[in-house]
Amino acid sequence: MGVYNSRQLVVIIVLLPVQVLCLAAGSAVERRANAPVEPVGPGCVYELCGGIRREGIYCFPAQQTLAALVDAGGGLTAADAPVPGSGGPVIASGSRVVFGSGIVLEDADARVRLNFFLPLNLNKVKAEDLALITGIGMATACKVVAYRNENGGIRDVDELIAVKGIGPGRLEALRPFLTAADRCPVTTAREGGL
Repeated sequence: MGVYNSRQLVVIIVLLPVQVLCLAAGSAVERRANAPVEPVGPGCVYELCGGIRREGIYCFPAQQTLAALVDAGGGLTAADAPVPGSGGPVIASGSRVVFGSGIVLEDADARVRLNFFLPLNLNKVKAEDLALITGIGMATACKVVAYRNENGGIRDVDELIAVKGIGPGRLEALRPFLTAADRCPVTTAREGGL
């Protein structure tokens, strides 16, 4: 009497190559997961909130004017809200636009910026937001903020090498997530204003 009957042998013969393929695919996925990833994000990201019909995060291939953002958000909810004319100022990517009795422009939340591969500004960010970046713990984030306050700001990301706990390797790993450039939410003033 044999160990396996004919049906069992057929199942083994069919499943053995499938199992080998699954193991090979699993190791390929593991190799890809360890490879460096180039961030592929949208061109420009805006967070719209307040008195707009469709609050949320909007992605565009290029920077938008305030009027275009209002159109994308479905228009303003308040009848007496100031409606921007066509054209107008171009709003920088990574901005939060709050609609109400007036229009307030500010940097989008750190989580939003990081999710869309937008760097955090070292001269504006809080320690809690810096700690969201892998490789920066809360202690190091507090040291970065203290360094910024003691030196009147950070002019270049390379200055972080002076912060205890950030060496050349860590600095290079953090570089894509940080900027020291002062960024104005309105990049080009055309006709009209806010």
